Amino acid sequence: PWVQMKYYTLHPNVFPNMIGAASAGATCGNVVAVRDREGQPFGHGFYNPSARVPLRIFRHGAEPLAADHFEQALRAAAGLRSDVLRLQEETDALRLVHADGDGADQTPVQSTTHDAPERQAPPQCNDWRHGPAVRIW
Repeated sequence: PWVQMKYYTLHPNVFPNMIGAASAGATCGNVVAVRDREGQPFGHGFYNPSARVPLRIFRHGAEPLAADHFEQALRAAAGLRSDVLRLQEETDALRLVHADGDGADQTPVQSTTHDAPERQAPPQCNDWRHGPAVRIW
């Protein structure tokens, strides 16, 4: 699925009046290829046509999105928290992923134990489907 923008912006929030078109297959919660106003590859984002901000760009660039993009972002976030910050020594309740800061926009993951990560779905997607779990500790 893809979404084409009417206006050029590097801001992650793309509002309804900034969207020119969307493919028929672009539905709530999809990761979509984002095209600029000329139809050229521009990046990737999350799409929800009924949201106030229907497109949230999480990655700019023309290169294809790697199949393991989110897994790698989650692993990098976990490495920061466990190997660098060593948070598991200080607490058992922490944010495992902090969206934009970890390259996984709108993918907040929190844990109250090291064995039970919980992915929080965007509230506007009533039909959100959870993907496969990734154990990161």
